[in-house]
Amino acid sequence: MMKYRDAIIKYGKQFKMYFNLSLSQFACFVLGSRGVWSFDIIKFDKWMKDNRGYKEEEHGSLHDFINKEYGIDEGNFIEKIM
Repeated sequence: MMKYRDAIIKYGKQFKMYFNLSLSQFACFVLGSRGVWSFDIIKFDKWMKDNRGYKEEEHGSLHDFINKEYGIDEGNFIEKIM
């Protein structure tokens, strides 16, 4: 189990480079407040729907959407930080 601070240090810069967003805004609040890292994929999914036009019916999985719109490295990166 990774600590919140360690995850932000390890993955934050790359997340910003890939998505131009702060990784901390997608941390699970409950676990993060206890110092434990957990990526809130539901929050990220909603953000992609609201801000990037991701539609499950049209694009399939979020992973497929990220691979198509951002690249395979970016899709794999999301899997890695979860």
